[in-house]
Amino acid sequence: MEINLLNNPKCIYPRNKKNFPKTIFEFVFESPELKTKRSNTSSHVCDFQKKLAEEMLVKNRRTYKNDVAVIIDIFIKQVNAPQIHSIAKNYIDLICETKPDPETKPDSEIFRRHLILNDDLQIKYLSVSYNESNEETSVIKFKVFSYHIFKERIHLVKWFNTYSHQEPNGIDEYIHDDSMSEYQAQEALDNDSLESKYWKLWHQRNAQITYLHNNRIKNKSIADIFYPKSPSQNNLNKFLIDDLDNSKYNNFDDIILQLNLDYFQFNFGPLPKEGERKSYEKTIKDQVKNYLKERAFLNPPLTSFGITILVKKVVTSKKDLDNIAKEIIEAIGEFLNPPTDQLNSLQNEEIQFMNQRYEIDFTKNKKFPNVGFIGYQVLYLPTSPNEIDEFVRLNIHGFKHGLSNCETFPDYIDGRFNEISKYGQFR
Repeated sequence: MEINLLNNPKCIYPRNKKNFPKTIFEFVFESPELKTKRSNTSSHVCDFQKKLAEEMLVKNRRTYKNDVAVIIDIFIKQVNAPQIHSIAKNYIDLICETKPDPETKPDSEIFRRHLILNDDLQIKYLSVSYNESNEETSVIKFKVFSYHIFKERIHLVKWFNTYSHQEPNGIDEYIHDDSMSEYQAQEALDNDSLESKYWKLWHQRNAQITYLHNNRIKNKSIADIFYPKSPSQNNLNKFLIDDLDNSKYNNFDDIILQLNLDYFQFNFGPLPKEGERKSYEKTIKDQVKNYLKERAFLNPPLTSFGITILVKKVVTSKKDLDNIAKEIIEAIGEFLNPPTDQLNSLQNEEIQFMNQRYEIDFTKNKKFPNVGFIGYQVLYLPTSPNEIDEFVRLNIHGFKHGLSNCETFPDYIDGRFNEISKYGQFR
């Protein structure tokens, strides 16, 4: 049997392994304060862009011309820190077009129009995390790499998942917890004692952690959404015989049903056109409000939240991922203000009870926000010429704490990719 070497995973894998690191550019910026677009000063903007330009020169990195994936890690050590999406939006704009400081001398300006990217529309995958800084200042870290080669990795992982029985490392399974029933039992008690309130909140928090973990969109499912058809063993672009019926892949909901994947709790429909932003925000708010109304135990939020946004748009759409995320997070924020960490999630009754029981004086860190989402990712599916196919889906899930400390999607892909040489047919 003739094998097409260009599409053979055994040939694509070593090529990707060699080329992928060459596409990566990393940059770290420290500042007493990370800014938003509104709080920017010309000196801060110029300082950031100068250091970025210097780093590009040291690493011999030219501006990316093609699509990219971007990972941003934000580390906060400042009073009244901005929310995650506002920081990300500001610095994504600053890695594109230069804005020289008009107060500086001409010989200190940046003599280049673009930095890492020509335009933020090049970003086809975006992951942002929000953390407390262990340093003396706030820090923002960028990792940028080729989206084309990243998608090739995803395709290889899809292939590996199809033909390998080796399960991935890390927590990706469902967890069982009786906290929901315990919470309901505590709620039914006619007892206003401080201890009773403490245990009710304790069970409610664990119920939220369990629920959000079990209802998240798993990394394997995301890989399947990118590549719903199962590749043949020797050709990534040739599909198994039982997958030749293309009709079941024409509709996203059919894909989810056919592959028995996790679901996205919200469907906000197509991206808003000019003049439709208010009605789009209303759609988001109505869905979130109804969702929380049916799940009263999620309010107040007692654990950290992250979100995954899946976007399929038409070819002509010029909406960038950071703006999509910003609009959605701001709309959701009216109903959901999750704590940034477990200490900040403690309610007054819990603090009073613990202070009485253990004689501990709890104080919150004023240099890290009390509330706000601490992680989100936005993914573009391939564009479509048909407006009917356009949609924005949202999955709300736990983030970082307890059993919800799952791998990020890029970490999952890298981990599974590295396992191919151990367990794949390469030995």
